[in-house]
Amino acid sequence: MQIQKLHPDFFKRLSDKAIQKLTLLDQKYCTYLYLKMTTKQIAQALHVEPQSVRMFKYRLKQKFGLDKEVDLEDFLTNIK
Repeated sequence: MQIQKLHPDFFKRLSDKAIQKLTLLDQKYCTYLYLKMTTKQIAQALHVEPQSVRMFKYRLKQKFGLDKEVDLEDFLTNIK
């Protein structure tokens, strides 16, 4: 909720960039990545294994239609 106060259009811009519909969990992961949290930090926050976070990041890249070479964190940071 804090991200919405600081960046009110963040979730709308995320949805606009996605080629597939984003779930609430997708948005949560995007928020953590936007806040520059590491894979380990995200895993601890969500009580999952780091491998699960890596797989989720891979699926997010697919939902945004990003190539392997594109860094997801940079992409999210630069969403305008």
